[in-house]
Amino acid sequence: MRGAPRPTPPRAPAGLRRAWEDAYRAHRRRVQDAQPLVDTCAPWTPSHLHLKLKKLKLEQDRLSAIDRDNRLLLQRVSSIMRHRGQATAGPTACPTVAGPQPPARAAVSFLSRQRARCQRNALSSVTQGPRF
Repeated sequence: MRGAPRPTPPRAPAGLRRAWEDAYRAHRRRVQDAQPLVDTCAPWTPSHLHLKLKKLKLEQDRLSAIDRDNRLLLQRVSSIMRHRGQATAGPTACPTVAGPQPPARAAVSFLSRQRARCQRNALSSVTQGPRF
């Protein structure tokens, strides 16, 4: 504390004044060397509280599900590529006539109506844009 005001020494003989000065210097040294008594550090935390095993397990399960889904999608895409796009499935797939024999008359009209419906659905989804 460099700029701290110093109290004036008492009006006393030189011997007492020197003793007062020595006591004051010792006091100032003890004040400067004083260490804090209040512990401001955070308390020790056990390692099992830092490492969240439940979160790690949930993250691992989530990543394994994503890997499994990616593997299934890759198998489907590779199957489609192997068969040159002939493997269609799902509600948007348009039915195709299989086999070299001509189908029955009722089946032909049904298939033509189905193809027209699929084409209309495909055109309406293109003009309307994706649904979110």
